[in-house]
Amino acid sequence: MRKTSLALTLAVCTVLTACEAEELLEPVGSANAVVVPANETGSQVTVLSRNIYLGFDIDQLLAGLMPMDEALTRLQATDFPARAAALAAEIQAAAPALIGLQEVINYRMQDPGDFLSTGVPNAETPMIPFLYILQQALAAYGLDYEVAVEHPTTDVEVPFQTGPSSYIDIRYTDSDVILVRSDVEVVDVTTQLYDDMLPSIWEAFPAHGR
Repeated sequence: MRKTSLALTLAVCTVLTACEAEELLEPVGSANAVVVPANETGSQVTVLSRNIYLGFDIDQLLAGLMPMDEALTRLQATDFPARAAALAAEIQAAAPALIGLQEVINYRMQDPGDFLSTGVPNAETPMIPFLYILQQALAAYGLDYEVAVEHPTTDVEVPFQTGPSSYIDIRYTDSDVILVRSDVEVVDVTTQLYDDMLPSIWEAFPAHGR
């Protein structure tokens, strides 16, 4: 199969623009597929961008305004596997060459937790790995997309008390991701983070790292 060759650049929000979602029951909005010129020859490429939403308001959690059990309840209520299946259906309909995704979270846990003693985000047990779940959903629709870029932006771990003196650690690793359709060849990949990264979060909760 002949591959279309593209130069790919990622700058924090990946392809196109990110959208923010604040409402628990309306976490993702609608996907956008846009046809853009690929090169000076007039070839065109369809790209799709989506903020897939982390599942709750992490600013409130890190600022101490939302307890961890509420955050976990909201995360479960927003049901990422179901949302991933819906997104896969939209991707099948649009057949984009490139997919830009924001807030692609890898949730992991550690039991018992040790963050209070180490201060290091080191939980590794899979909990809700967004990218893996989405890749499984795409495969279920017979879609073949590869990860061209997975660029971590935030790595935070939070202890969750489960008993008088027992804790588990919940780790949140946020990445921007670009998926590429298998018949598209990607070259000259570069990534870049903006200098400004919501400093209010780190001022409110600096001990949890980034």
